[in-house]
Amino acid sequence: MTIDELKNNLLGIPHTSAEDGEILHNFLMDLKPSKILELGFDHGVSTCWMALAAQKLEFEIDSIDRPDALNSKPDIYQNLTKNGLEKFVNVIISERTYIWELRNLISKNSTNGVCKPIYDFCFIDGAHTWETDGFAFFLVEKLLKPGGWILFDDINWTIAESKSLAQFDWVKDMPKEEKNTPHVKEILELLVSQHPNFDNFRIQGKWAWVKKTSNSKLNSINFEKVYKKPSIKNAFLNFLYAIKKNLI
Repeated sequence: MTIDELKNNLLGIPHTSAEDGEILHNFLMDLKPSKILELGFDHGVSTCWMALAAQKLEFEIDSIDRPDALNSKPDIYQNLTKNGLEKFVNVIISERTYIWELRNLISKNSTNGVCKPIYDFCFIDGAHTWETDGFAFFLVEKLLKPGGWILFDDINWTIAESKSLAQFDWVKDMPKEEKNTPHVKEILELLVSQHPNFDNFRIQGKWAWVKKTSNSKLNSINFEKVYKKPSIKNAFLNFLYAIKKNLI
C-alpha cells in the first residue's frame, strides 16, 4: 500500500484529510515507535494513516472508541481491511468511555504500585471535553514512555459549534461559558503546559504536539520533514477531498 493508494481509497471519508493523514504518517516514520495509542477513531481514517507507517516499521497500534463509532459508514474495520492494514491495529471498544480502558491498561502494566510505560505516542482525538480528555492526559502520561509524544486534535473546537451534540440534554443544560470555551485549548494551557514532565510544545493549525521529557533519541523530530510542502498532485487530491466532503 502506497501513500497515493491510501489517499484514493480514503477520499471523501471524514474526518482526517489526506494532508493531515500524511503528516501523521510522516511523523511516525520519523519517530519509529514500537507501540502507539489512539483515543477516538470514528471511521478509522487517521488509524489507517498510522497503520500505513506501522506496515513499514512493524509497530503496534491500540485504538479505542465507543460502540457508536461502529455506526460510521464505512467503519474502522472496513477501512482497515480494504487497505490491508487490519493486522497492525488492535481495535478496542469501550462501552462508555476510553477513560476506563486507560484504567485497565494502567492496571495491567502496574507492578508493586508502579506503572510501566508502554507507548511512544498517543493521538487524543475523541471527546474533546475538559472532564474526559483532561483526565485522559494524566492517565496517558503514566502509559507514555519518557521521550514519547502526545498529539491533541481540534484545539480550538467548541461544543457550541457542534450540530450533532446540540440535541443532547447534557449539552442543552450546559452553561454558555462551558459551551463556548475550547476545552482542548484549556487542557493544553492549564494542565499540559504546567505539567513538569512535558516540554517541546508545538502548535500547528488545529493540532498541538507535546513531548514527555527525556534525553532519549525520541526527543528529536524533524517537523520540517513531517510538515513537508505538498506536491501539486497531493494538493489537487486534497482539493477533491474538500469538495467531496462538502457534498456529503
